[in-house]
Amino acid sequence: MADSPTDIGDGLSAGQTLGDFRLISELGRGGMGVVWEAEQISLNRSVAFKLLPRSFLSMESDVDRFKREAEAGGRIQHPGIVAVYQVGEVEGHHFIAQELVPGGRTLADLIAEHRKVVEVPDGYYADAAELIAKVADALQAAHDEGVIHRDVKPQN
Repeated sequence: MADSPTDIGDGLSAGQTLGDFRLISELGRGGMGVVWEAEQISLNRSVAFKLLPRSFLSMESDVDRFKREAEAGGRIQHPGIVAVYQVGEVEGHHFIAQELVPGGRTLADLIAEHRKVVEVPDGYYADAAELIAKVADALQAAHDEGVIHRDVKPQN
């Protein structure tokens, strides 16, 4: 993948339109692509728009894995799991359009914030236990649908 925060090596950048989606800003990168905040133009809504880099297209197994990820996510309806709105290919780019969590933070972000605190606030441990219970509940919902998340970590 490219080093530029607004380019995934495919010549894409903020402001560009792919089909029904206008790229706004890059949110993150992972093993299977780059996630952008994007506008779904036809519905005037913000989405998380995950793109599989074209460099992955040479391996049919990578494209199949990307599609399976979308299908698996689309089967699950749970408040702790982002909804999949659409999956497809536009202008040679495979994508998954998902619910965007405004101001979304990862558990890693939360842990980093708490490490800066000198004194543990009242209710900290109860709040931490409640959060972990919510994560476990969401994972159980995925398991109930036959989906096993193989990369559970604070960043995800």
